Amino acid sequence: PPLTLLAGVPGVPSAVFYPLSVLLGGVAGLLSTAVMQGVAASETLFKRLGLPDPLRLALGGATVGLVAIVLAPGALGAGHGVLDLVLHLDLPIGALIVLLVAKAVAASVSIGAGFRSGLFF
Repeated sequence: PPLTLLAGVPGVPSAVFYPLSVLLGGVAGLLSTAVMQGVAASETLFKRLGLPDPLRLALGGATVGLVAIVLAPGALGAGHGVLDLVLHLDLPIGALIVLLVAKAVAASVSIGAGFRSGLFF
């Protein structure tokens, strides 16, 4: 049915949410491209360092740990617990941005250092 017929129906968002959803999708797409570029840059950096595997992995792990300590502990792990927490708390937008950046940096460093995974949001 046309959106105007659904206006005021409980559980149905206002028509204004649809263009905002499209905009949010575009922003998320651009951010995902930036994260993948971060992964590629991290891989290049770790290759240029030429460290033996144990040292490369240790440096990557220490960097991810430092990101968690300095920026946001929620950057560690798969993110399910943090996502649940974010959905139930009224966090300021600045805190959410810091968490997103920390998670992206930690994931990029993790994969760039050679860990088998790291892109979990």
